[in-house]
This record gives sequence, C-alpha cells and structure tokens, in this order.
Amino acid sequence: MENPSFGPDIMPLFPLPLVLFPGEVLPLHIFEPRYRQMIGECLEKDSPFGLPTLLGRKLQRHATEAKVQEIVKRYPDGRLDIRIQGIGVLDCLDFYPEVIGKLYPGGPVRRIDMEYEGNLLQWEQIEEAVSLLWRLLGIDKTIPEPTGYGRTFSIGHLLGLDLEKEYAMLCLAEESEREDFLLAHLQSVLPAAQAMEELRQKARMNGHFRHFPPQDWDLRD
Repeated sequence: MENPSFGPDIMPLFPLPLVLFPGEVLPLHIFEPRYRQMIGECLEKDSPFGLPTLLGRKLQRHATEAKVQEIVKRYPDGRLDIRIQGIGVLDCLDFYPEVIGKLYPGGPVRRIDMEYEGNLLQWEQIEEAVSLLWRLLGIDKTIPEPTGYGRTFSIGHLLGLDLEKEYAMLCLAEESEREDFLLAHLQSVLPAAQAMEELRQKARMNGHFRHFPPQDWDLRD
C-alpha cells in the first residue's frame, strides 16, 4: 500500500541514525518542515511517535516509542528545541515515506512486550566490570540509577557500544538477555583496557630511577 491515510494502527515515524533506549532522554533540534508538523501534532494530541534506527542508509525494523517531554525553545521561524523520552520498543511492520495529508512518514507498528526485571547477581557483576573499566580509562563517573525501564538501558550509552551493538541491545526483549549482552561486551573490552593501562605504567617508568630490593642468586650448576 502506498501513501496511506493515518488510522489507529499507523504511527508517525522519525528515522534517525541513533538508538534511543527506553527511559532515556534525548535533546533534539527540529528544523525540517515535515518533522515540525509531526512534533506539533504529537504535542497537540499528546501522542507518541516512533524513532526507527538508520544503520548506514538502511532503515531497521525495531524502533523506540517516544514522547515529547519538554519544549525547550521555540524559534520565530518555527524550529524547535525539544527533549524527548523513550517509553517503549516498537516493531515497525512497514514504512510509508508519505501519508495522505501529511508531510511526514509513518507506518503500522506493533508494541513489543519488554521485560525490565533482571538478575541482581548478574547486575552486580556488570557494576564491578564497569567500575574497573572506567577506572582503567580514567573516567570519573558513577553508575546511574535505573530509570524504571531496567538497569541495562540506563547504562547502555556509557560503555562504548557502537551503533550496531546499541541497536542489537534494543532488540533484546528480556532484561536477562541484555545483562548477558553487556557482560559479554565488557569481557571483550576489559583486556584491551588493562593492556593499555599496563603500557601507560611502563611509559611512566621510562627515565626514572628504579630501586630493586636485594636478591639472592644461586649460580651453581
């Protein structure tokens, strides 16, 4: 079907080359006329919209359901600075670049039932690994409190995941699956961070006098 009209099963869609996790707040500058229209109508109706992820130039099937949290600034020419918040995950069943009577795209979606309760012991392992990683990298951060959308989503953008991995994590419906995913990522990057720290320590020793304690040597055959 081409150029459909909006119905109860069609949601406005705003493709972006990023992943917004449920619970996360994202500032956006809205300047294109089509998305100014979309955001204006969502504000008027207090309705959500979808943010499908673009990987390269390819639109991915999973999207984040989002709502406008705050209008930060309105410009005289109609542009907007807003903050949006992820409130869920969608399965985009199709994508229509144009919808009858609208400038912006949309498509039929299905809400995915996400699980946000995880394993506390598993999370403690993640916290320990994250703290070690940040210490090795010289990053002074504290692990954020969960947002109500699971612990993994609250930390997902703070671990150096590339866009493909962030999208892969968004596609995992179970919190325990996301915990496994983050632990695997941390276990893969920690050895490189530890090696880098050892290299830094060796570099700091260059040119410095070094004191070795007395050693007993036995050179007899």
